[in-house]
Amino acid sequence: FRSRFTWFGKYPDGWVGKQSRLTLYPKYVANALLHMSTSKYNPHNSVVLFRDDVAVERVVLSEGKEHTFNLRTSTEGAPTVYRFEVEDTFVPKKLHVNNDSRELGALVRLEPFAPKQEPR
Repeated sequence: FRSRFTWFGKYPDGWVGKQSRLTLYPKYVANALLHMSTSKYNPHNSVVLFRDDVAVERVVLSEGKEHTFNLRTSTEGAPTVYRFEVEDTFVPKKLHVNNDSRELGALVRLEPFAPKQEPR
């Protein structure tokens, strides 16, 4: 079993920092919905989405609202790489929220969808 996707720069609890990179493998993922939100510690934020190193979308994030990106994989069979650059980050420890010293930018959630299977 191969990986459906790899995501560098994403923490297990769903946070990303200034930059993260998601690679979708078209053999296992046809498209995916990525839900992204910001927090009360950086309530007005923005993110630039790159697909294979080309900027395709810039979105303003507001506290309490989730933005959904519809990510599609390549039809040629090559992996598709999405990069996210988040403008504002915060460090919870510096804000005396808790002892978390990570630089956090946005909270993300991914819903990958498998390609339709051809009838046998």
